[in-house]
Amino acid sequence: MATEPNTQSTSRGPRAAWLPVCAAVLLLLAACGGGSGPSAETAAAEPMLPTATVDDRRFVLWLPGTESAIRAEQAALADGSGGDEVRLVVRMNPAAVPADNRARMAGAAGAAGAGEAGDATAQRARDLAAKADAVASAADEITTLSIRSVAPGAAVRQTFAHAIEGFVVSVPWSQAQAVADELARNPAVDAVEIDRPLTLDQ
Repeated sequence: MATEPNTQSTSRGPRAAWLPVCAAVLLLLAACGGGSGPSAETAAAEPMLPTATVDDRRFVLWLPGTESAIRAEQAALADGSGGDEVRLVVRMNPAAVPADNRARMAGAAGAAGAGEAGDATAQRARDLAAKADAVASAADEITTLSIRSVAPGAAVRQTFAHAIEGFVVSVPWSQAQAVADELARNPAVDAVEIDRPLTLDQ
């Protein structure tokens, strides 16, 4: 009498080989945070900017022993006027310039130039102008909230809206570190550093 082959042992072999692979994939997903938290659509819809202040960081403007050299550089940037000011470059968190604000400004600019709707170059110029307006508005808000409370005479000298979103502000030298400390608590600010000349050797 012939016996049937043991199909159970042959079918269990390939399944057993997949178990370590599945376990490794699950461990990898757990380590990367996969499968938990908000979805990409939910995360994109939520605002990135936290509402609370940032209390655990500090922007150090200069290292000990470098103050005199930086003062000389700042005097050169001030066109030799001898002012006791320092220029700070403030790089903003991109979430500080809301996308809906940009879209609203772009829509208003598009309505103003409706005759150029088919011109891609004109549309690009309107978009850049709208973004520049939004960055300037955010820079004014940051200056009012985090700079003028420490340095009432601070002045915004320039804004950037293309490669980075930020601005340059001049403050009295004696108040520069206090301004940087206040900006470090503002979640709309990513970084603060001294505006320094850049030289390239050829």
